[in-house]
Amino acid sequence: MQRRFGRVGTILIVALLLLITLDIWGYWERPQFAESLLNGNITWLLTDCVSEAALVECSPDNKRLSHSLPSSAVSVSRQADQFNTEQFVTNQKLFGRLPSPTEPSLFSSPDAVFLVQVHNRFENLRALIESLSRVRGIEKALLIFSTDFFSGEFVSLIHAISFSRATYIYFPHNNQVFPDLFPGRDPRDCEANVSVQQ
Repeated sequence: MQRRFGRVGTILIVALLLLITLDIWGYWERPQFAESLLNGNITWLLTDCVSEAALVECSPDNKRLSHSLPSSAVSVSRQADQFNTEQFVTNQKLFGRLPSPTEPSLFSSPDAVFLVQVHNRFENLRALIESLSRVRGIEKALLIFSTDFFSGEFVSLIHAISFSRATYIYFPHNNQVFPDLFPGRDPRDCEANVSVQQ
């Protein structure tokens, strides 16, 4: 007998997985957690952001901060970690805030969550976003874009989405940040054509 969870069951499972992940990362001990709890934004730290010439981010109290793209690997990694921690969700004023433990209303819960992995093919991403904009009911979904390439163009594309709520996450240990170490090509690595015996 096959059992179906339904929308509420699926949301509860996703919320449980998110809470376990945040616990593993030690998120509950971070200082912004207490502030986000008071604002009712515990899990998502909900704010709407707008991208301009530089990367633009919003703090939990909606103050705008502008940061130019980081140049060193350390600052790229830190910036990626900051974006991942704060998890900005766009278009919440249009489509409703995501539920949080202090505001558990399911009226604004997404009907579907789309996770899209992107590298640096921004023309393909533009085409995908254009295609998604024509999907019936997309305004009830949450789009999550995951990338291993830190770029202002990527952020601009995500913030230009006006038909659905959207957010992005970065893979912090990538070839862009570590080109000469794992996962990039380490000079101490074996050659690709070396046999097992060598």
